[in-house]
Amino acid sequence: MVRGLRVVVETSGYFDGALVPSLVSCVDLFLFDFKASLRHKEHTGVDGEKILKNLFAIDEAGGKTVLRCILLAGKNTETSHYDKIAEIFHRLKGCLRVEIFSYRHYGEGKYRDLGLPYHGKREWIVERAGLLGVREYLRAKGVRVRVLE
Repeated sequence: MVRGLRVVVETSGYFDGALVPSLVSCVDLFLFDFKASLRHKEHTGVDGEKILKNLFAIDEAGGKTVLRCILLAGKNTETSHYDKIAEIFHRLKGCLRVEIFSYRHYGEGKYRDLGLPYHGKREWIVERAGLLGVREYLRAKGVRVRVLE
């Protein structure tokens, strides 16, 4: 808490790990964008190892986290991905829950208005029934999980 205000940071986790102690000292909760896929670098352009290292460093320093996992149909909707999410969740002492949500194409119009190519695909959208199925799969593995719609 800083000056009586709760501080929440949403992060990809891709930052200099030397910042972890000072961040944990002033951040109440990290909303951590988490991609457990082995194809992390292919989809984001950066290696996921640094991100995992920072996630575990935050946890070891006493930070509280929420893992936020975007699902893209046909890209990361296999049980091996969900198993990795469950594994990471159980390794973290300060993880409050996992939040899962579908890819959304809300930015499509903005890209078009700016004259930029949009690389998202509507077929990546995971329908509500699919999200509820993933929720139940993770719950069966002991994960505290919430679907964001």
